[in-house]
Amino acid sequence: MNTISLDDVHVKDFLRADSLKLAPGLYGVIGPNGAGKTTLMRVIAGHLPASDGTVDCATTALARTGHDIALAGWTVADHLNIARRARGALDLDYARNLLERFDLAEKSRCSKLSTGQRQILAVITALAARTPITLLDEPFNGLDAPTRSTLREILIDHAAQTSDWTLLISSHRAEDLAGLADALVILQAGIATGPVQLDEQRALFPSLTGETSAVDAAIKELDAEVLDRQTLGPTTRALVRATHAPADLPATVTVEHPDDAQLIDSIVTAAKH
Repeated sequence: MNTISLDDVHVKDFLRADSLKLAPGLYGVIGPNGAGKTTLMRVIAGHLPASDGTVDCATTALARTGHDIALAGWTVADHLNIARRARGALDLDYARNLLERFDLAEKSRCSKLSTGQRQILAVITALAARTPITLLDEPFNGLDAPTRSTLREILIDHAAQTSDWTLLISSHRAEDLAGLADALVILQAGIATGPVQLDEQRALFPSLTGETSAVDAAIKELDAEVLDRQTLGPTTRALVRATHAPADLPATVTVEHPDDAQLIDSIVTAAKH
């Protein structure tokens, strides 16, 4: 199975994962800058040893981000060929197809690539490795809107064509993960928790709108924690984390459930409390 298992993992003071079990699927790794997302990725990939604990997973390919990206060779083609020799296998035809979708030429010099192009080449190299587990560290950094859209399409296509694939995408922005991730691994101050399945949580993060007293009654009925509250005149809108799905609430209260981006933000906000 293409699973990831971390048990009692510590990396000095930078990361702690007491029990993290990930089955094949698409995961968002989310947390603020400096929370430990990159450290977690490197530990899973085997690029950084854990101080304590055990890490068990299938073969991985990691696409690093920003200044951590190391490209080999003079040109893009050189880089891909060196990567194939280093890994022992790389689907060059697939890599060339992806290069075309990003309008990135094989003859382009690596030293002349923009930050976004370097990011894309790192992602292409990881995907073309066709490993059971792919780790993309902040892959949307430095990308313009059309390129971000193309990358999202490629990741969705790759997932549809690859059985039992495990993908981890890290970001500090919910909108990067919305529509891609089915579950979250949350990093807060170096502590990794999860996975949190989005569809299982959606009903527990409703927005309640109505007359203030009716909203307060609904909050009490749901035994809910208020994450955000706005009141204008007699009307209140509250975003809450409920202990159970809304039912039998006052008829004057409107219940709305969040889209993926809103839900991810709400889950992360709740994790801070």
